[in-house]
Amino acid sequence: MDAELESIHDAMEREAQIALMHEQASRSKRPKVADLYKRPSSAKKEEHSIQESVKKAEKAKHWLQQFTFRERRERVE
Repeated sequence: MDAELESIHDAMEREAQIALMHEQASRSKRPKVADLYKRPSSAKKEEHSIQESVKKAEKAKHWLQQFTFRERRERVE
């Protein structure tokens, strides 16, 4: 999944570079690639993925609570 996202970001950077070349050819101003496409930082990506992981774990925990397993039933009784 991470490799797929990296590939998408690489493609977007390439497209930004192509747009930059077209811009430089048609105008006198010189924009930067970062002006056209800013890759998200890895810190934000990690924070986002950790938050998503916590949410997924909470959902899984809530979903599993609907089942009664043999060991749990024996402890309850």
